[in-house]
Amino acid sequence: MSYGSLYEFWMFQFTAIALGAWSSTFVHELGHALAFWACRVRVRSIETGVGPSFTLRICGVRWVFGLNPLAGFCKPGAVRKNAKWDYKRSIFVSAAGPVLEGLVGLLIIVGGAMFCSIETNLLLWSGAMFYILGAIVNLIPMGENDGASIRDNLRELMQTKQSKEVAV
Repeated sequence: MSYGSLYEFWMFQFTAIALGAWSSTFVHELGHALAFWACRVRVRSIETGVGPSFTLRICGVRWVFGLNPLAGFCKPGAVRKNAKWDYKRSIFVSAAGPVLEGLVGLLIIVGGAMFCSIETNLLLWSGAMFYILGAIVNLIPMGENDGASIRDNLRELMQTKQSKEVAV
């Protein structure tokens, strides 16, 4: 193997890893946005990645695409008329990102197994692992991630139900 082909091999690997991580973050944040829209909450911006970025405005939503793919954020706007916000909806929105991310990872694996050659399938498996591991890590309640938000909202929901039961 010559130096040129080794360089090309590692550049391809780096590019595949970067695109896998970035697309995984994009799908995750899109899951949160879809959940906000389902709960009748406007979405102000969907930010995928941090660092140097470029911005688009599509359908009233600011889409920010950053260079570092390991972070993202979905900023909600105002709650629309006749829509209420509660702990259940907050849990739904928090869980929607990791759930969509995990489902897309599983679809990549199933699609790769059904329609692709073994060489392509190995590349798809490694890409799907970004999605599945990202979903699992985001559901672990630590720091300020989705798992911690779900845990905190479940705790508040249970305390609210207990206080209502005590009042009755």
